[in-house]
Amino acid sequence: MTGKSRLSRLLKHLLTTESKVADLFSETCFSTVESVIVESEKTHSCEIAFIVEGSLSPKQIWAHCTPAERAREMFGRFGVWDTALNNGILIYVLVADRSVHIMVDRGLVHVLDAAYLQSQVANLTDAFKRGNYGDAMVAAVTSITALVAPHYPANPLGSNNNELTNRPLRI
Repeated sequence: MTGKSRLSRLLKHLLTTESKVADLFSETCFSTVESVIVESEKTHSCEIAFIVEGSLSPKQIWAHCTPAERAREMFGRFGVWDTALNNGILIYVLVADRSVHIMVDRGLVHVLDAAYLQSQVANLTDAFKRGNYGDAMVAAVTSITALVAPHYPANPLGSNNNELTNRPLRI
């Protein structure tokens, strides 16, 4: 990354304020997505986490932290990799870079393969460009649910452990 492009990226991150992120991803949007995740997790034993981050710090930008690296960091920090059945799913959005990453734990790589994940990232990215945030988030969770439910059925007694928060996080 050249010095000029790093400065340009730094400026984008500095200009991506918390209020701008809150306007794009409203509380209503987050409540809707939370409800969809709750209903989704009734049909399977996977754990879905949604994290929306507005921007990185200047130090992170200067250190060349990529959105993919930050998604991996969040995957570990929030314990998505540490679910009992190794079937956690993270949908990570870095608003300033207009970047989306979906990461899955090792127990899901045979179900949600790289091609599928790339198609979901493309769908989310395209919808976000059109300003369609809430519906795109719901569609991503719904699509993932359809694929994982047959492979990771819900506990028939209805006592699925909820290991990760269902509420999307804005950090």
